[in-house]
Amino acid sequence: ELVQAALQQVTHGVYIIGTREGVRGNLMTAAWLCQTAKNPPMLAVAVGNTHYTAELIRRTNQFSVSILTERQRDIARICGSVSGRETDKTTLVPVCDTQYGLPGVADSAACLVCEVKQEIRAGDHVVYLAQVLWTSDEKRREKLLVYDTKIFSK
Repeated sequence: ELVQAALQQVTHGVYIIGTREGVRGNLMTAAWLCQTAKNPPMLAVAVGNTHYTAELIRRTNQFSVSILTERQRDIARICGSVSGRETDKTTLVPVCDTQYGLPGVADSAACLVCEVKQEIRAGDHVVYLAQVLWTSDEKRREKLLVYDTKIFSK
C-alpha cells in the first residue's frame, strides 16, 4: 500500500495510443510512456496485457502516440473509459490519420508513429520498446496534460 501511494507521486504525461487493423481504428489513454533513446529515436510504452490495444499492437507491430494538451482532458477520459473491443473510439473523438494510416488525435501537441522493436513482459503489463518513424509537423506550445486520477472521474 505504501509502495502504491509512493508510485502515485511519479509524474506522467497523458497520451493516446492509436492502433489500426484493417479499417477499424482504436484509441487508448496511456500515462506510462517515456523516451528511451535519442539516436535512433525510441520510446517505451506500457499497456495492460489484456487490453485490446495490446492485442492490436502485437498483431500489427506499430502504433501512434498523440501527446495531449490540457484542453484535451475530455478526449483522455473518453479513450480511457470505453473499451475498444465494443466501440470504435475513433468515432467518438476528433481524429486525423497519420502518414502510416494509424489514427491520431486531431490538434494534439504532436503525433508520433512507432514501430515495435521489442516486447517485454512486465507483470500485468507489456512494455513495447519502439522506434519513432514519423512525427507530425505541429509545433504547438500549449501546456501539456499531466496525469492525475481526476481525469477518469466525472
